[in-house]
Amino acid sequence: MSEIEVETSTSKLNVLFWAMYDLANTIYSMVIVSLIIFRYIVVIGQLEHGMTYGQASLVFGLVQGIMQGLLAICVPILGAFS
Repeated sequence: MSEIEVETSTSKLNVLFWAMYDLANTIYSMVIVSLIIFRYIVVIGQLEHGMTYGQASLVFGLVQGIMQGLLAICVPILGAFS
């Protein structure tokens, strides 16, 4: 069995590459959550439930706001257990 080599230092170029990857991954996630899913849910609300754009947008905003509020309350409590 061969031994595993552990790299203890890295170049600044590797750090830059990792930072660019992390930035791109974060931006992609934000675009999907904030733009694509919003449009998709609003269109479904309009087509399947006969809502206007404003009504579907309001329902989506209310649900998202309620969930954000619940997260703001629950996450610190759950974090205290870990």
